Amino acid sequence: MHGTLRSLNGQSFAPPCTLRRGWVALTALMLALGVVVCVAAQPAPDQGERQVESRIVNVNGEMIQLDDGMVVRVPHGLALQGDLREGKRVKVRYEVKEGKPVAKSIEFLPGPSGTKP
Repeated sequence: MHGTLRSLNGQSFAPPCTLRRGWVALTALMLALGVVVCVAAQPAPDQGERQVESRIVNVNGEMIQLDDGMVVRVPHGLALQGDLREGKRVKVRYEVKEGKPVAKSIEFLPGPSGTKP
């Protein structure tokens, strides 16, 4: 009968120190889960507006690829499809949504536009 006690009516129960350890373990587990939930609920650190100046190297619908390899979605209405051409220099203000850059504004910069018109 190691670790449990029996009452006068024959029912077993744990001594107070065992109950205390159980509550401490349960409390620690709840705190750990609470910390994980709080960390997961915080917004990603990559959110917020950013800016990049670069040259367009590829266009596929509303997606443009810049010369550094970054792919940015340019929503319809933000720029004319005819203006999104390979070789154009641009300044793009964007924010990261669901892990992907989405343009908030696009400015076409003067200067040589590379080999393609």
